[in-house]
Amino acid sequence: MSKTSFTLSGLLLVLVLFLAVNVAGGRILVGDWARFDLTEEKLFTLSDGAKNIARDLEEPITLQLYFSAGTAKDVPQLDDYGERVREMLREFARSSHGSIELEVIDPEPFSEEEDRAVQEGLHGVPLASGDRFFLGLVGTDPLDRREIIALFDPSKERFLEYDISRLVYKLSHPEQNKVAVLTSLPLEGSPGNPMLGQQGSDPWQVLAQLQYFFATDVLAPGVEEIPADVDVLVVVHPRAFPPATLYAIDQFVLKGGRLLAFVDPHCESDMSDVDPSNPFASMGQSKGSDLDSLFQAWGLEVVPAVVVGDRENALRVQNSSREPGAPPDIAYMVWMGLGTEAMDQDDAVTSLLQTMNFATPGGLRALPGATTQFQPLVQSSEDSMLIDVSSVQFMPRPDELRTSFVSAHERYALAARVSGEAKSAFPDGKPGGAVPDDLTDPESVDPAESTDSTDSTDSPAPAAEAAAAEGHLAAATSPINVIVVADVDMLADRFWVKEERLGPLSLGWRKFADNGDFAVNAVENLAGGDELISIRARGKFTRPFDRVEEIRRDAEQRYLDEQRTLEAKLQEAQNRINQIQREKSPDSMLILTPAQEAELRLAREEQIATNKKLRDVRHRLRQDVERLGTQVKLVNVLTIPFLMLVFAIGVAILRVRRQGT
Repeated sequence: MSKTSFTLSGLLLVLVLFLAVNVAGGRILVGDWARFDLTEEKLFTLSDGAKNIARDLEEPITLQLYFSAGTAKDVPQLDDYGERVREMLREFARSSHGSIELEVIDPEPFSEEEDRAVQEGLHGVPLASGDRFFLGLVGTDPLDRREIIALFDPSKERFLEYDISRLVYKLSHPEQNKVAVLTSLPLEGSPGNPMLGQQGSDPWQVLAQLQYFFATDVLAPGVEEIPADVDVLVVVHPRAFPPATLYAIDQFVLKGGRLLAFVDPHCESDMSDVDPSNPFASMGQSKGSDLDSLFQAWGLEVVPAVVVGDRENALRVQNSSREPGAPPDIAYMVWMGLGTEAMDQDDAVTSLLQTMNFATPGGLRALPGATTQFQPLVQSSEDSMLIDVSSVQFMPRPDELRTSFVSAHERYALAARVSGEAKSAFPDGKPGGAVPDDLTDPESVDPAESTDSTDSTDSPAPAAEAAAAEGHLAAATSPINVIVVADVDMLADRFWVKEERLGPLSLGWRKFADNGDFAVNAVENLAGGDELISIRARGKFTRPFDRVEEIRRDAEQRYLDEQRTLEAKLQEAQNRINQIQREKSPDSMLILTPAQEAELRLAREEQIATNKKLRDVRHRLRQDVERLGTQVKLVNVLTIPFLMLVFAIGVAILRVRRQGT
């Protein structure tokens, strides 16, 4: 074989090994002009939404990553995650085509950079060495407006792309989002009427939360147009809304406005029909609300005339039963406390919430043939059923609900995101005419049919054309994005927050559920635009070796019996020592008999020997796990390079044989 053939084979082998090593690492980087992301969930590739946010920046921004790279060298997990964050930020900078300037700062201990990180509001995590680890981001725009991520938490790695996108988006849209609230409930509180025996009510804390984070206005009931500068419309308990108001909501959504709607088949917080002189008179009346005509056009519905009961997640309430031996509390099937297993862990609205409380919620479902996508955000457990709303309208009995409960073995959506192409619920344009007297029953009026008779014609086409000429939209100009919750009571203070008081002095509010956080997250997410909404949770960069974990469990099982025996022997020795101490001579508590001293010495020697054996067992366990784990890792890492090497050698041998012939 000629020298040239050997040279070419050597170069080919070097190239193959280079590619193999990069493949083993999950990606191939050959400068910025060729980048191949071979990870399972494309962890090193920005989603389209994130790319659009970075590319569409109108003004340049600066991102300063404070990463304690030197400090993190002793903690591989933090070092790896810091590199992951840095690489993600580099992807944002590349996608911005020069609009994002990235600076990476290593705040070494006792340095000016560390002092600056603290001044910026970043969180330093104390390590065992006594140093602080920083991994935070400071973003600034040309007007020196700032946004920070105080700490990139490795436990929230799946939302790394979303968090960075959110910061970049807020820097490029510094104006405060405008939120409008439309409701039939006194969310702002009410003064009451002492002459009629009516007590006033305090403002709802969920409204205070929205006003704290956003520029929030409460619209007057019966409004016929949503202001053009509103980013997100929050509709709460739309009971007896007139057709013109429903039309305004419809057109707002079709024009690209975002909607967060809270409807309820039975709103326990609605006290509008309560007569102070006869409070029982209103108990049997309907307290439901809906947007059925709009929902039908958008491809979903609230299951009519029922509430959802959930036996697995039922909250316990005081038992009113007077039967002898009755427990003090009882599970109330239609009140439920839901944990993380009930929430969509891939959606930014619900992924970081821990618990939410619902009260007599309805069930949401997609309609057949819908052009929209229906994504549940919060669901009941499978141990649930639909219960007729009449069962909870008049003095509900928790014990009867429990006795008659029959699980449907089905999960019901309590909150959902609806997105996609949609048409108007008012194909002929804005409805007109007087509001019927029986409008207090939302089911008695179909807003889509409540049009002014003077506008009607024998054919709907001219009416639709006239409506279009007046600015009416028959279909959405872009995919709609709506979040619907089939419960209003979950916003009431008593279901998620409690005021702490010291006599007449208020000490503030303490939350015991994340209901308010859900509302704020939903509004912020909807206000972020299509790009931010489209970014979903990603996979984890740091993934365990499944085979290593299996080996560790097997090794632990092998040594478990021996460890238990030694621990029992150790406890027995300790018990003997304690017994000897208790059997000291009553004449002197400081002196032991020779026999006791000998037995105590033997017990302690046995204790020391047993401890040594136990340490040896644990040491052998650790050695086995490390040895077997290293073998598995080597196999995982070297398999691809080995196969590529065999392939290269085979190609070289084949070329030599061809040249020889």
